[in-house]
Amino acid sequence: MSYKVTQSESGAWCVMDGGAVVSEHGSNRAAWRAAEALTPDPDIGRPDTWAAVVAEVEEENRQPFFSALLTIADNKGRQEGWAAHMFKAKYGIWPSDMSYTRGPVHPSVSFWLMKRAAG
Repeated sequence: MSYKVTQSESGAWCVMDGGAVVSEHGSNRAAWRAAEALTPDPDIGRPDTWAAVVAEVEEENRQPFFSALLTIADNKGRQEGWAAHMFKAKYGIWPSDMSYTRGPVHPSVSFWLMKRAAG
């Protein structure tokens, strides 16, 4: 199975299988890592499960996502608790092990917030 990585109109990086979007990522690097992890390699013994790929990629993106939420909270006059609640809404856990440092806002974070607000 061959996966391709393309950038969508919204700016998110997508892993594609034929014409179907398999996953969306905030960076080109994360999308390529997901595509590589999805390709089974019997010599390495990688799991051929989507859950393992999602867990690895999401773990890598958690701190930048939380840092972006903190920056958005500051810009909108919200408290840090808002960022923590948004983080929990996305990942299902509280950001207790995250650093409370502000970071750049990637378009994928803004896209996720707009998509969440739209319902």
